[in-house]
Amino acid sequence: MAQVNSVETVNSNANYNAVKIKIDKPKTLLPNDFKSAADDKGVYNAVSVEVTDPIVARYPNNAIYDYPKADKIVTYDMIAAPEISDKVSVPAPNFTTVENEKSQKVSFNGKQELEVVPAEEIKPDVDINKVLANLSGSDYDKQAKQLEEITVNVLKNPNVGKNYIVKDVFAGMINIIKADTTQLMPPTEAQIEARKKIITNEIIKEQAKAENKEVPELPYKITEEDIKLASELSTMEMAERNKEYALYTMAILTKLYVDEVKNQTGNVIPITDLPGVSETVDVLRFNQNPSLKIAALDALSYIYRPEYKDELKEIFKIAAQDDVPYVAEAANMILTSIDKK
Repeated sequence: MAQVNSVETVNSNANYNAVKIKIDKPKTLLPNDFKSAADDKGVYNAVSVEVTDPIVARYPNNAIYDYPKADKIVTYDMIAAPEISDKVSVPAPNFTTVENEKSQKVSFNGKQELEVVPAEEIKPDVDINKVLANLSGSDYDKQAKQLEEITVNVLKNPNVGKNYIVKDVFAGMINIIKADTTQLMPPTEAQIEARKKIITNEIIKEQAKAENKEVPELPYKITEEDIKLASELSTMEMAERNKEYALYTMAILTKLYVDEVKNQTGNVIPITDLPGVSETVDVLRFNQNPSLKIAALDALSYIYRPEYKDELKEIFKIAAQDDVPYVAEAANMILTSIDKK
């Protein structure tokens, strides 16, 4: 067997582990009956090395990475073995289905169960598409109810009312005000006659009440049929009624619009730039329905601000010259009220 010339214990500067073995010119000793080295068949090797108690040098303190050290090695056999006192607890797998998820109930401290239900779709406070459809539709009752809904929401909850501040909503109300109603069905003669009777009787009652007198015998005997007939509105009357509603509703929404812009920007929109103002003034100038003129006066008075004082005074001065006495009287009352502000 060849001699091992040198075996060296490693030092801290070595780039190998524990033992360095250096062998020079190893030789293999073969029996005499072996004809060649090929007959060795691995039984005899050139070198036999035995290493006892090798020393391994430690890495320096500034090693690139220090692996965490466990108190003990935990293997699967240890986990599965019942005789190990510090056995590791592994939770059982949790299998579920979509059906189980839907019917799942959550309990708090074992006292109460709450059923988990799917989240509901959050809908907007105002369905603008529905609003526009109602305003532009031919059903005058739906139209009137929609105008009333806008008014109530704006007055009771301005945060909800702000959802109506949309160009198309103003356009819908302007179209109602400007609609030509001359081709619609007017009230019948029977309706007009029934209303005259009711109004005459009511005037006599009010006069007696104002004079603290007993109500005299009324000139007309009013039946339930008369009341029903008088209360029915023709399509023309419904359209004219909705014009009044639209004037009031647009004024209420316009005031909210002006106030919101003022709060957010500090600026006041000029009255000439407000939606629907020119159409409201046109009602005062050209419409022959005194009730609509009164509604237009009320609408303009509602949006009054000190910044609009001069323009509004000029409009009310013109209205004070109206041929209908109570329209002129209403305009003068508004003028007096403005002068006191």
